[in-house]
Amino acid sequence: MKQIFLFFLVSICALAGAADSFDAHCGNIAILQRRDVQNEVGITSAQRDQMNKYADANRAKLVAYQKKLNGKTPDRDVVNGYMLELKSDVDRVLTPAQLKRLRELSLQWAGLLGLMDKVVATKVGMSDAQYTKYRQTFMDGQSVVSKINSQIKEALKPLGEKYDKLFAPYKGHEKEHQAEIKKLLQDFEKEAQPIRQRYAPQVQAITKETQQKMMAILTAQQIAAWKNLEGNKYVPPKGKS
Repeated sequence: MKQIFLFFLVSICALAGAADSFDAHCGNIAILQRRDVQNEVGITSAQRDQMNKYADANRAKLVAYQKKLNGKTPDRDVVNGYMLELKSDVDRVLTPAQLKRLRELSLQWAGLLGLMDKVVATKVGMSDAQYTKYRQTFMDGQSVVSKINSQIKEALKPLGEKYDKLFAPYKGHEKEHQAEIKKLLQDFEKEAQPIRQRYAPQVQAITKETQQKMMAILTAQQIAAWKNLEGNKYVPPKGKS
């Protein structure tokens, strides 16, 4: 499983109301932006064109809404409503077989985090007590990683101040100095990388420990049911991740 496991809670089923079926519930349409995923799901050119039209319309609505806000904080319910509409539109373009494969790929991408969704957890047979313990185990691990992230941020602070001063002469004239700014960013990343790498073993250890604890909560039957929902393992083409 990828090392970003504890950094991001992948919400694959945030738009649960989009459809009644389990496949639609778990299908993450965001991964359909990848061409290799489109090929795996079997998306035709006609379907791709239709989905692009829906995406363009959704983007236009979001842009219009952003302009209407005029700098104000967006209403989460409104934004979620737009995304729910897009998901519903895209789901209708897919055949049942395609929607099933999308669900399988979505669960594969989410890994252990897929079971953070109550519908998925219930589907594999987790009890309420198990589910609560499972979520708490993840949150405990995430809390430790957050503390390490704070340490990394603090360690990078002097470096950030250094490059802020180097960037200052170009502030307000970014377009005229794109090459210089790009070089500064590259230099910053080069110096920052060793600092981040010092903390990498800690994050990896916590990630591994947390994964093991989460797996230990599941029974053999539940793990088998979960793997069955993931379907055949997808191996991305070389160069994809």
